Amino acid sequence: MSIRFHKPQIVLKRKNYKQFKQIAKSGWVCSGNYVSALEERFTEMTGVKFAIACSSATQGLIIALRAVGVKGKKVALPAFTWGSTLYAIECAGGIPVLCDIDRKTWQMILPKGVDFAVPVDIFGNQYPKIDVPAVYDAAHGFELPKLGKRGQVEVVSLSFTKLITAMQGGMILTNNEELYSKMIEERDLASKMCEFNAIIALNSLDTYYKRCATKSRIIAKYIKGIKPGVQYQLVKEHTNDSVFAIVFQSKIIRDRVADFFNRSGIEVKIYYKPLIQGLPNTDWLYNRILALPTYPEMEYDVPKIIELINKSL
Repeated sequence: MSIRFHKPQIVLKRKNYKQFKQIAKSGWVCSGNYVSALEERFTEMTGVKFAIACSSATQGLIIALRAVGVKGKKVALPAFTWGSTLYAIECAGGIPVLCDIDRKTWQMILPKGVDFAVPVDIFGNQYPKIDVPAVYDAAHGFELPKLGKRGQVEVVSLSFTKLITAMQGGMILTNNEELYSKMIEERDLASKMCEFNAIIALNSLDTYYKRCATKSRIIAKYIKGIKPGVQYQLVKEHTNDSVFAIVFQSKIIRDRVADFFNRSGIEVKIYYKPLIQGLPNTDWLYNRILALPTYPEMEYDVPKIIELINKSL
């Protein structure tokens, strides 16, 4: 592909390579000073009492769901999300209740009669605070205004596709000391973050606002340049623009555009594949959605992408 869908924004300085060497020589590669520094940065940014760095957001969700005790409980989650959310609920012994989404916000419609919920900040669109006991899948939720202020626990992803990356990793956030004690014990048993990853994440935090400004500029160019005939995600509270996607009037048009991109060497994404078939709004969205690249290095290619879309409308 000449234009990739995503490119991790990793900036390493000379001092970082020295740090890597020191870590390797020391043999203390997990849960050291850099991991502690990363956890402290998150508590300062979000205002939560406790932050636990872990090996992945999926493991973080499993740890959180086990700690709050969802075993045997009906747990609501959107059918329009990454499969790891469902996997985490199953690993924790919960009974998944796959829910349809709102066509405009693309967020879960919370049903009645569930014991628990795992709301998801779809593509960085902030899911509101709810009354049902919840662990928030905030994989795309970095720096949302309510991050750390919803539910019993929230889990942020630091994977290579996210706004802040450790290349791989997650951050568990909570204000509950009892849950913190349970979760940090399980984290230490099975899901420690490496010091190398923490250094990468700390650097990613340092460059976030500059990258965020470029990303916002790219999205503004898309919205201004693409002809009428597509829809965008409705944001009722706040978004961090983690993923930018458009919705076409039909699957035929969407597939035609996706084919144009593939033949032009431009990588786009059609996701999320529904976790269950037959939910009308979820199926409707999946058959029409297309996510576009928004990383800084491809900014000069935005006019080409807009032209391909407009030709198909």
